[in-house]
Amino acid sequence: MALAIAHVQGIVLLIIGCIMTGLAPLLFVVIDPTATYWAYGFPTAIAAVFGADFIFASGSLFVAKVARPDEQSVAGGLFNTLAQVCEPFPPHPLLLLLAERMESIELLFLVDDR
Repeated sequence: MALAIAHVQGIVLLIIGCIMTGLAPLLFVVIDPTATYWAYGFPTAIAAVFGADFIFASGSLFVAKVARPDEQSVAGGLFNTLAQVCEPFPPHPLLLLLAERMESIELLFLVDDR
C-alpha cells in the first residue's frame, strides 16, 4: 500500500479495496466444502483484510488531504468514527460519501512529477 500510494490515484486504491472487500463474501458463497482451505478460505481471508486496509488507508489519506490543517484531527476522528459505526451496513455509507466527494475534487492523490 505504501509503495502504491505514491504512484496511483486514491480513487483507484479505493476501488480496489471495495472490489476486494466485496469479493471476500462472494468466495464464501461459492465455497466447495470438499475443497481445501487454501482454495477458498485463505483467499477470502486475504481479500477481506487487504480490502479493508486499502479502504481505510486511502480514506484516511483523503481526509487528511481535504481537511484544513487546524481541522485534520477532527476530520480524522470523524472518519474513524463513521468507519466503525457504518461498517455493518452495506453498501458502506462512508464509502459512498467519499466517492461522491472524490468526484468533485480533481486533485485527489496526484503524483508530483517534479
